[in-house]
Parts: sequence; C-alpha cells; structure tokens
Amino acid sequence: MRAAIMRTLGLFLIGLTLNACSLSTPPPPFAGQAHGLKLSIRSTTDLNQYNQRAHVVALYVVQTEKDKPLTAAKGSNEACLKFLDDALKTEGVLRVEVIDIQPGAKITEYRDLVPNTGWVGVIAAYYNLDAKKCVLAYQLPAADDKAITIDLALGPAAVLSATKSTGAKDKK
Repeated sequence: MRAAIMRTLGLFLIGLTLNACSLSTPPPPFAGQAHGLKLSIRSTTDLNQYNQRAHVVALYVVQTEKDKPLTAAKGSNEACLKFLDDALKTEGVLRVEVIDIQPGAKITEYRDLVPNTGWVGVIAAYYNLDAKKCVLAYQLPAADDKAITIDLALGPAAVLSATKSTGAKDKK
C-alpha cells in the first residue's frame, strides 16, 4: 500500500511540475494548427476509485513526432511511469500538458498542435495504473486543415472508452 501511495504522490508531483512549466514558458509557434486537437472528456462520479473514494485523474496530453515514445509507455506500468518522469527529456516528445479531471466532469478542451506533431498520446494517471488500459496513441491526419477529436470516457479504474475522429478544425 505504501508503494501505491508513493507512486500516486510521484505522479501528482510530476503533474504539478509540468503544469508549472507550461505556465512559465511561452508556447511555441503553432504553424497554423490552432485548435487542431479537441478533447471531449467525461468521467464517472466514482473516478479513480481508491479506498472507496473518488479522486482526480491527471490526464497527460503528449504530442510526439513518431509513435515510438507512446508505444514504449504502453509496454508496461514501469515503462509508463518512467516515461511520465522523463517525458520532456524523451527524444521526439514535442509537448506535454496535464489536465486535472474531476469526478463527474464533462468538459471540452482545445489544444494547439506543435509543428511536426505526428502523434497525440493521452495517458490517464490512475492510482492503480494499468498502462495497457490508460495509454492511448493516435496518429494525426496528414492534411494541415484537418483536426483530430478524441472522445474519452474515464471510469473508476481505467479509460472506459475512447474514440478518434477527424474533420475540419473547430472555430473555438
């Protein structure tokens, strides 16, 4: 149990650090890809169940050039935790953002895409992390005028469902 608490605390501190970094540095140029990513997220009221209580999930949104870093993170829980520890230092990772998802939430988030982004990864950092159920990777459409929408349903222990669609960019 102590290991689970330490792992959760570590994930929380990583999320806080990444949030602080994103607040203090200006965003890179987006090369005309403003709002190229739309996330529609809903969570159950018993989200991230631990000790019979619901908790916040840190949702990592990762932009990479290729799928290799995301595939490695999905390989095992240890690989996923290592990736989250060193995500900003990992070759091919262009941007990492963290969104805190509350139990019972229904939100829509828009993100700008960094130039050269070929893949978008979503990692839901649950207390009882299962990388095979919580790491998702999506390839971006080739055309610059296309956008990607990811619909996520987050449950008590893992991602319940995830769908990707492409189309014209939303004018937020």
